[in-house]
Amino acid sequence: MSLSLRYIRVTNSTKLKDEFLTAQVYKLDDNTPNHYLFNLVEIKRPWLRASQIGQVIINNFQRSYIRGKNDNQLTNFEDSLKETNQTLNKIYNSGETDWVGRLSASILLSIENNIHFTTSGETKIVLHRNSTISTINQEKISANSQKIFGAITSGKIQKDDLIIIANKKLFDELTLSQISESIKGLNCLQATENIIRQIRALNRKYVNFIIIEVVDELSSASKEQLPKNHFYIDQDVEKVHKTVLKYIKKIGSIFGTKIYFFSKGLWHNSKVLAKEKIVPFYQNKIKKYFKTIRLSLIKGSSKTSDYLSKSSETISSKIDSRISHYKEYTPSEKPKPSISFGKNLVGKNLFTVYDYQNKSVRKRIPKITKNIYFGFLMIIKYIILSISFVFKFLFNTKNKKYLILLGIIFLVIILYFGVRMQKSSQKIKTSRTEQQEILNQAESKLEEAKTSLVFKKNDEAEKQLAEVVILLAKIDSQSSLYPSAQQSLKSAQEEYDKLTNTIRNESQPVNNYSISKITNIAGQIYFITTDKKLFKYNQTLESDELTNLAESENILAISSDEEKNIIYILSNTGTKQFPIETKIVAPITTLSDKAFSSGNSMQVYIGNIYILNNLDKQIYKYSNNKNRFSDQQNYLKDTSSLEKSIDFAIDGFVYILLSDGNIIRYSRGNEQSLSFKNIPAPDNSIVNPISIFTTENDNAIYILDKPKNYRVLSFTKNGDYQKQIIVKDFGQQITDLLVDENNKKIYLASDKGLYAITF
Repeated sequence: MSLSLRYIRVTNSTKLKDEFLTAQVYKLDDNTPNHYLFNLVEIKRPWLRASQIGQVIINNFQRSYIRGKNDNQLTNFEDSLKETNQTLNKIYNSGETDWVGRLSASILLSIENNIHFTTSGETKIVLHRNSTISTINQEKISANSQKIFGAITSGKIQKDDLIIIANKKLFDELTLSQISESIKGLNCLQATENIIRQIRALNRKYVNFIIIEVVDELSSASKEQLPKNHFYIDQDVEKVHKTVLKYIKKIGSIFGTKIYFFSKGLWHNSKVLAKEKIVPFYQNKIKKYFKTIRLSLIKGSSKTSDYLSKSSETISSKIDSRISHYKEYTPSEKPKPSISFGKNLVGKNLFTVYDYQNKSVRKRIPKITKNIYFGFLMIIKYIILSISFVFKFLFNTKNKKYLILLGIIFLVIILYFGVRMQKSSQKIKTSRTEQQEILNQAESKLEEAKTSLVFKKNDEAEKQLAEVVILLAKIDSQSSLYPSAQQSLKSAQEEYDKLTNTIRNESQPVNNYSISKITNIAGQIYFITTDKKLFKYNQTLESDELTNLAESENILAISSDEEKNIIYILSNTGTKQFPIETKIVAPITTLSDKAFSSGNSMQVYIGNIYILNNLDKQIYKYSNNKNRFSDQQNYLKDTSSLEKSIDFAIDGFVYILLSDGNIIRYSRGNEQSLSFKNIPAPDNSIVNPISIFTTENDNAIYILDKPKNYRVLSFTKNGDYQKQIIVKDFGQQITDLLVDENNKKIYLASDKGLYAITF
């Protein structure tokens, strides 16, 4: 007798927070009957890395078994177990020991009419045969990391067998006799439905299991495909009922052709009968009824129109009388006393009595209030008259075409918005489906990355984690999947940051000045604020003000000469110097008393001043000669790309930062090739560059960039990526960068203050 297998697996719809639990099935070979691999793995309260061991077991065993070269599949099964044990032993020896004693797993191989299985821990494999249920594996909790999986059990399957592979919690909630009663005489779909209902009634989530049903290959049951072979224990069991209904509908389609031809003949006969007998009888009556309805509508609408017209005229007249009442009344002078007395009545009772029963005496209403009241009444009047006019016009028999046109327009508007709403709803559904696929893909890739990390394949893990980060960045923040995506992103980001040497800075600025430019002399930081004041930073909230540069119209850049202890300030009115000792600001000129060129950046190197002017596409050099500077000299030869330049740095070479993120390196005025590579995803290129920094004493080139959050990228002088520091977005605007490699500090100038970041 040829047998066939059908199965259903039941898992959780999302990952469990404090436990690794999964049930998976793989079809191994389409040419070999019943060639399946069934896996169930549970790790209790795992540490992050330990939770990855479960998937390692499943993936490693499957790969090893598929690569097996022996014709005897039982031998391949045994060899795969040995290789899996060796892998787990390597993990144990590498220091990952948290999983030992917490791991429970079952691996079952089916091939033709045979099954081979092994277990470790508390998982159980139960066989229901001939109304009898029994456990066919032995529980084995191994503390020996060298042999997690031991003995292999083999046996033959029979028709109507039901095999259940489950974790211990299923049998903690239901006894074997209860399970037997739930599945007796049922197929795997019905048995699954019963077990799920009982588990859900107990409100238990930590249960996973696989039910395998053995059927005769020639029977009708084997030909009936299960509508679904994967259910979630934490989702409504009613979905199983719906699945059964769909299944029944699918079976019903077998009889669809016969029903179609039968109904087609019946429909033809019905049409003939209706045409010859029924239609002539009811045709006159239907016409009569429609005529009566039409006349009733016309008569009713006419009465409605007349009623609205009379009502509106009544209301309008009341409003007009109310308005005229207020308009006719004009407050008179202060009412005179109804009783008055003569003058010089000494000793008399000098009271003035007013007759308040005189209705002409009223409290004066403010003019503004009266106008508002009039306006409100007039608006109501015209609205009512307009409605009355429209009804009277439309329900006039002469204007029937306008009523029909209005009805058509109304229906078209309803149809238009209905179609819009349908498209919008469909778009939302499509978007959610696409985002669910993205999330599933990212989570799958995350599991692969965790497996790579366990085996110390860091390069492979870095690529996989980069894909995860890019995929999860596509999840819409308004989507219901966003919280789950952010949880996965956080897990991936932590590992990815370690591999890519990324530091995330969440510290606040060390002071609250609004700073535009910074420089340093011998490790001492100086900065210029947006209100053009020069300060010396003294590592407190209050810094020392050195001078006020209010005379300078627009400060473009600052730089410093450490040997001479001078700060140079470039503005659109010229270049000035500020010696730290004298603290006197003074303009500087060339030997021929010419002003320095304007520009967008300035550097001092070996006493010489270099100014980058992107409008002229040139760097001008001013050579220092006994504290005087030469006339400007063109430093660069090929300057075709400099119109995009925004900043530059000098360490012997000249590095020019362009607005598109590219960097050009010059040596003795000649351009040399240089590319910056291996920047971590998702922003794996320089997107929105702001500043570049390096000196002859520094080992790296630093670039301030802003793809989403501000970040400082560090490269070797050959362009290889080293690390990045990402600054949390507090709504600040960062404008300048300075690095002190000796003290491992990065300084950032912002409108919220000075950032001092240790790296």
